[in-house]
Amino acid sequence: MTKAQVPDCGRGIRFAPISQRAAKDWVTVTHRHLPAPVGDLYRVALEVHGRLVAVGVAGRPCRMLQDGRTAELTRVASAAPVAVNACSRLYGALRRAGQCMGYLRFVTYTLPSEPGTSLRAAGFHFDGLTDGGEWSRPSRPRAAAVQPGPKCRWIFPGRDSGLWDDLKPGRPAARLVQQGTPR
Repeated sequence: MTKAQVPDCGRGIRFAPISQRAAKDWVTVTHRHLPAPVGDLYRVALEVHGRLVAVGVAGRPCRMLQDGRTAELTRVASAAPVAVNACSRLYGALRRAGQCMGYLRFVTYTLPSEPGTSLRAAGFHFDGLTDGGEWSRPSRPRAAAVQPGPKCRWIFPGRDSGLWDDLKPGRPAARLVQQGTPR
């Protein structure tokens, strides 16, 4: 496929494949507060006029959601200008790519200080606040979490789809509004 045949999202913006190593390197340098994930299921890059500006990575969800049909969007890292809407584009592209591979449900997490605007634009629904915490126990020690505090959980499709009936909801939204987190 020549460069002229690569589908264009407008204004010279294109999705592109990216290797796991290149995606990890990009996330390590670009992500605001987390290191690159150890592994992944698939990943997507975003280019503007042929220059890499953002990367999104999807991986396996927490143990309770590992049903073979659920993917977690683990990282989105962007150095693109705001007008490109890179994060929204990548969340949508990761979801669509996953759906093409047979995934039915998608989950991702943000810090309570992050508004979730890009996730809403990509069709995700705010699902409440997780409790956070560490996985380490005396019987099975683990490395300390980079961000062990509560997180905002976002899901696609929404709860009304019936696909999340086995997932315990996060804390009620009414409690979250008092803390200034997304609703």
